[in-house]
Amino acid sequence: MNATVVGGIPAYPQQPPDLNPPPYMMGGHAAVRSAGNKFSRAAFGLAVLALLILPIVFGPLAVGSAVIALRKGERRGRLALILAIAGMVLGFAFGVIRQFLLAD
Repeated sequence: MNATVVGGIPAYPQQPPDLNPPPYMMGGHAAVRSAGNKFSRAAFGLAVLALLILPIVFGPLAVGSAVIALRKGERRGRLALILAIAGMVLGFAFGVIRQFLLAD
């Protein structure tokens, strides 16, 4: 029999349980730190600019921002990448259509 156990109870004094939650616990659940959405938001804005103004400039910038957002683990990174590619492609398509419609 172990000398430190008497009747199933440890012989050495135990510390009382800490009833205060750790600082990262709020409202009874662990607070999950989000990665932020800075690059996703930048990709969304650049995708809109690529769609409307200069797709050859703002399209690759939007795609690059979306890829960085994906690598940083942002929640909306995948959506940002899809919209960045769509904005760039549609911007090119609208530019070609505009050129044919305005050409005399």
